Amino acid sequence: MGRFYDAFTSPRPRDAKTRRHETWYTLSVTLSIEIPEATLRALGPSPSEAEGKVRLAAAMKLHELGHLSAGAAADLAGIPKVEFLHKLADFGVEAFRVTPSEFDQDQDTLRRSLG
Repeated sequence: MGRFYDAFTSPRPRDAKTRRHETWYTLSVTLSIEIPEATLRALGPSPSEAEGKVRLAAAMKLHELGHLSAGAAADLAGIPKVEFLHKLADFGVEAFRVTPSEFDQDQDTLRRSLG
């Protein structure tokens, strides 16, 4: 399996104010998969609806496994990031991962800051 990349950056020349500008380019690659006709029918009435479901499922799983950020997964699913985060909850996938140790540290930090 290959690596996943969110985007690639290419710096532009500095402007008169000497601020650095960057342009983000997202490269697209087309992947083809063979799906049995019965599976296609089970995914929706049209190939485009089936494609949307497969893209969303792949995006959710790749995000859940830590291979894609929420933003990159939303791009793969073809939906805005906020909508993707809502859909994660609909499918029982946690949007944020916090270990018990991190949670305890956050609570300790909060208690100290509140006095």
